Amino acid sequence: MANYHLNISYGRVGKGGPHIDYILGQNKYANKETEIKYTNHNLPNWCKSPKEFWVAADDNERINGTVYKEIRISLPNELSHEKNIELLNEFIDTILEGKYHYSVSI
Repeated sequence: MANYHLNISYGRVGKGGPHIDYILGQNKYANKETEIKYTNHNLPNWCKSPKEFWVAADDNERINGTVYKEIRISLPNELSHEKNIELLNEFIDTILEGKYHYSVSI
């Protein structure tokens, strides 16, 4: 796997719904430039949208719990857009192993 920079942060209760808006460039973040939106990866069948899942996480997590982990990856500029998507998908398959619900954007 190619080299990349990784940063992890955590979201508290009440931050899941607003954060998915930011990730997907929706609502007050509609002017945010987002190239590719991966929206429904490994979400439960009852979810109609990623927003529904992350709001439910806010509603059902304990008051001092963590609703999400955000993993930011710096992809290399030297690679083509297609290669970076391939690298991102390889990272997701390797790290998350299909065990977690997630939303992604580039």
